[in-house]
Amino acid sequence: MIKRVNDFLADLPMTIVGGVFLIMSFVFPRTGIALPGNVLSFDPAWGVRYCCG
Repeated sequence: MIKRVNDFLADLPMTIVGGVFLIMSFVFPRTGIALPGNVLSFDPAWGVRYCCG
């Protein structure tokens, strides 16, 4: 079970998702885009952390 989860997270689609989160964390602060729901602020870099371990 753990091996299947590890293989899924190490696959190319998760790498692409992690790249999208990194681009978001770079672009959003520079363009002034605020994510919806400021009460629960979300840093896109944490998405990379969860996807890529």
